[in-house]
Amino acid sequence: MKIKTKAIATRCEKCGYGFVYPQDRKEHLAYHRKIERARQYFGNFVLIYAEREELKRQGRAIWQNENLPLSERVDGALMEITGWYARALAESGFNRRFESFNKYVRRLLKTSPQLYPKEIRAELQKRYTVAS
Repeated sequence: MKIKTKAIATRCEKCGYGFVYPQDRKEHLAYHRKIERARQYFGNFVLIYAEREELKRQGRAIWQNENLPLSERVDGALMEITGWYARALAESGFNRRFESFNKYVRRLLKTSPQLYPKEIRAELQKRYTVAS
C-alpha cells in the first residue's frame, strides 16, 4: 500500500524556485542545478529575486541620501545597477554570452542619462568608460 504524501507549497532559499513538494521536485532540482552552475560562472551576479530587490532598495536609499559622501553614493548606485544586471542576467537564462557588467553599466549610462544626479553619473562614467 502506497502512502500519500501531502503536497506542500514551498520556496527554495538557495535558488528562489517556488514549487509544490513532492510533485515539482524534479523541476526544482533541475532549476537548482542551473543556478549552481550559473553561480560558478557568473559569481555574485547570480541573485534570487528577494536578494536583487533588497540590493536595489538599499542601493537606492544610499545614492539618494545627499548627506553621504559621493563615494558612498556612487557605491549605492552600483548596488542598484547590480540588482538590475542580476535580473537581466537571470532573464537571459544565464546565457554565458550575456554582456559583461562593465558593458551593462556603460550602456545604461548612455541610454538613461537622467537616471542619476550629475555627480554620481560623472563618477560612474569615470569608472566604467574606456577609451575608444
